[in-house]
Amino acid sequence: MRKDYQRQKKTLKVLLETADGKSVEAELVVTMEETLADVMNGRHEFIEIRDAAGKSSFIARSFIRRVFAKAAETKQAGGHDADIAKLRLHAQDPYLILDIPVVANDEEVRNAYLKLVRAYHPDKLASLELPPAIMDYGEEILKKINAAYDLIMLQRRKAGSAA
Repeated sequence: MRKDYQRQKKTLKVLLETADGKSVEAELVVTMEETLADVMNGRHEFIEIRDAAGKSSFIARSFIRRVFAKAAETKQAGGHDADIAKLRLHAQDPYLILDIPVVANDEEVRNAYLKLVRAYHPDKLASLELPPAIMDYGEEILKKINAAYDLIMLQRRKAGSAA
């Protein structure tokens, strides 16, 4: 048995949009260390998925047009618990911070990044004469946006040099 397949696994709930236009709710089977971005930008041509019934199968990564991470289920849909789960998910996945699918091209990544930077730029917020606490919050959000963009581009450069 291959060594990397023996690693402990976890699942990530996603909504897949396939090349033929279908939407499929599934769970991606990944190692404990992998994120959604790792899987979608990784070296494997096929990705293991599980359907709602728990049946495992494989899908060609090239057949996936878009991937949307689904937030973890919580006790209160839309309540405080849902907000916390969403924030935890955002902290781990730069694609969620920029609100783009993992398979977005570089131009789509840059456009999403610039749109968010314009919205949370300190000069823009200052022109709205917001309280200092909101200005601080905006600054923290902008740091996350910048870090997310930098991480995505770094991952893509590494993936490009490894190919």
